[in-house]
Amino acid sequence: MELDEMKKQIEAQKAKFANNGMKEERAAFEEKMKAQEAALEEERRRSQDNYDRMMKEKLDQENRMQQFREIEIKLSEGIPKIAEMNTIAKECFREGVFYEPHIQTEVKPDGSKVSKMMVRVYPDRNNIEESSLLPWEVFNDKVYFEVKELYETYEEKNFEIDETTIDKDDDGEIFGWSLSESWHHIGSIYYFLLSVYNLIDIQKDETPVIDSKGAIAGKMNYGVTVEVLDTDRTTKLNVLDYESLQECVGKYLRLTVDLRRVVDIPEKYTFKTKCKYQFLDQEEPFETKVCEKMREP
Repeated sequence: MELDEMKKQIEAQKAKFANNGMKEERAAFEEKMKAQEAALEEERRRSQDNYDRMMKEKLDQENRMQQFREIEIKLSEGIPKIAEMNTIAKECFREGVFYEPHIQTEVKPDGSKVSKMMVRVYPDRNNIEESSLLPWEVFNDKVYFEVKELYETYEEKNFEIDETTIDKDDDGEIFGWSLSESWHHIGSIYYFLLSVYNLIDIQKDETPVIDSKGAIAGKMNYGVTVEVLDTDRTTKLNVLDYESLQECVGKYLRLTVDLRRVVDIPEKYTFKTKCKYQFLDQEEPFETKVCEKMREP
C-alpha cells in the first residue's frame, strides 16, 4: 500500500511540475522518490525472505517430528522381527548372519535433514567391514518372508540336515545382503563458491571428500563455469560488466559444475563408483554414470 500511494504522489508531482515548468525540481523530486521506492522494495524483499526462512524452519521441524514418529513406529515393529531373524539364522545353520536396526540421516542441499529406518545385514557377524543396508520396506516385505520360508522348509525336516550339503549360493538373495545394488556412502563433498560470488570461473580446484566421521576419504577435482543470463533466461550477458552477484539482481545465474575425477578414495570402493547430488528445486537426486574398476574415477 505504501508503494502504491508513493506512485500516486509521484504522478501528482509530475503533473504539477509539468504545469509550472520546473524541470530541475521535477528531476530532483523524481530521483528522491525513486530512491525511496527502491528502499521500500528492498525492505519488502527482506521481510519476505525472513518470513520464508521462518516458515521453512517451522516446516523442517514439523517434518523432522513426523519422521521421528514414523521411525518410532517402525522400530517398535521392527526390533522384534530383527531379533526373530537373528534367531532363525542360527537355527538354519547361518550363525554368521546378523541383522541390526539402523537410522540413516541424509542432509539435503537446502540444509534440511531426512531420517529413515534401515536394516543393516552382516553376512558374517565377525566381519563388521562387510555389510549391506536394506530399506525397511525391503526387509519387512521381502527378506522377512524369504527367511521365514527357508525356516519352514528346514522345520519340515526337523532340522535333520547335513550342514555340508546345504547350498548357500542363494543366501545373498534370501538374507538380503545382495539384493539389488548396495552402495556404500564414501563421503560428502562441499564447494566453497566465494569466487562465484565475485563472478570468477573456477578452472581447476580440489575439495576433500568428508566421511560420516569427519575424516578425509578422498579428494574431488572439479571446475565451475559462471554465466550471467538476462531476464529471458537465455540471452548471455558479458560477465565482465558486473563486479559481483550484488550487481546481478534481477538477472539469472547459470553455474556449470564439472566433476572431473575423485582421487585417494579407499581402494575397496573403486570397483564401482558414482556421484549423487540434488538441486534445491528438484525432488529426485541426479546420479552420474557408474565408473567401474577405476582407481581415480
